[in-house]
Amino acid sequence: MARKKMSGAAKALICVLSVGAAVGAAAAITKGFKEIPRVGLIDEVTSKEKVFSVEFKDGEVEGTRMDDAVGLKAGINGETNNFDHIAPWCNMKTVKDSNGDVFVKIPKFYEKVEFTEEGIKYSITASERKGFHVNPAFIKGEAQVDEIQIGAYEASFTETGGLASVADATPAGSKTLDEFRALAEAGGNMLFDWRQNQALQSLFTVEFATLDAQSIMRGGTEYVCLYGSEEDDGNECKYSVSTDEMCKFEDTKLVDIAKVGANVFCYYNGDETIVLGNRKISEIKYNSGKTAVTSITLDEALDLEDIEDFDAENLYFDINGLQKTGSTAGRRGSSNGSATEAIAMNYRGIENWYGSSYTWIDGLYTIQTTEEAEDEDDDPITHDMIAISMDATKNGDRSSYKMFAKADVTTKVSAEGIYLNDVHSTDAEDSFSLSFNSEARIGFVGGGFNDLVCAGAFDTNINDGLDGAGCNYGVRLSYIPH
Repeated sequence: MARKKMSGAAKALICVLSVGAAVGAAAAITKGFKEIPRVGLIDEVTSKEKVFSVEFKDGEVEGTRMDDAVGLKAGINGETNNFDHIAPWCNMKTVKDSNGDVFVKIPKFYEKVEFTEEGIKYSITASERKGFHVNPAFIKGEAQVDEIQIGAYEASFTETGGLASVADATPAGSKTLDEFRALAEAGGNMLFDWRQNQALQSLFTVEFATLDAQSIMRGGTEYVCLYGSEEDDGNECKYSVSTDEMCKFEDTKLVDIAKVGANVFCYYNGDETIVLGNRKISEIKYNSGKTAVTSITLDEALDLEDIEDFDAENLYFDINGLQKTGSTAGRRGSSNGSATEAIAMNYRGIENWYGSSYTWIDGLYTIQTTEEAEDEDDDPITHDMIAISMDATKNGDRSSYKMFAKADVTTKVSAEGIYLNDVHSTDAEDSFSLSFNSEARIGFVGGGFNDLVCAGAFDTNINDGLDGAGCNYGVRLSYIPH
């Protein structure tokens, strides 16, 4: 497929947009991409030679801005954000390819992670300088690339069974990581991988000076299931999730369903309540005592007397909780969301990076290796190893991954610049969970819509087998230009 060259203006690390006009719609490279212009006022051009840093003391999740980041503000929803004028952040642009898929272009940047006497310091600069390494996401084989492109939306299925990155679609699920990768590659793309996720983590960390992403944008994580009254803490729910992606209410008697605003209330035994939260409930099914399961609409369910032979003990809700893509359209700001409400978040054009579907992450797996002890009477010695793809184009070939000892990439930076950020695990709002087994374990990042305290930009769970799949386990597309 023909590739379009990027103009010199598009390559420049400057950000100039005028009010009421869309300037800078120069064609970007690869797959017929062209930029989707953003309208705003940028009244300064920031030098790409500066260094922007943040330092975190041990055990703390709120950092101190350092170097050229001192005094900068990073607001959301249209509030003042100085990083809108600073490379590389200001050059994160939304682009659309010839297939209609929407990506966010991220220009190459350089970083440094330093372990200080008090904690850890992260630094980013847009230009090459001594002591810094290019972020690993921009390494393709033996070469570096000038940009990467990350899907603006959670991937969805096309009518022909492929994968797309478009608005107004239900996120894809119920396939293994390898099955998703095959679909992505068939469309000329890749899957969002570990190094690309780490690049976003670095950009987010320095911009917002926090390791608690949900304190900035909580994400659409709320799946409230109250039982007894609306004031209960929601620790116990009377439902179980079945393999057909539906939820069945067990051992209770449903007496009524009511919808109040965006919430659906299910009343049991006259006084117990389950609140399904503000999810979009697209389908309700019930078993009328026969073998077939009958579908009804939410409006029909709100008036149970209209349902003939209704068996209230066998009510199913399609509540996988995944909002359709594009729900952040029309909001103000380069990033938007809410620190307190459970609504979709958007980080610089990347919608629901966390807090929606569990996002399978490519390019990394864990495994436990063994070696014989020197004394034959001793037990074999085990090693917890993390395997990371060093070439994003070979993520599907796990035999090509490089092995790192766990401590070598969680407590320091490897020679290749690889560092798995587990510092955030001191914060209860995120988790960092790696399991090690004699067989490869893969996992997801970001947490899901039903995770109240286990979601966010730094949430990492590498605990699943290669055959793992689920209706709430999806992927995000990515693309690396030639």
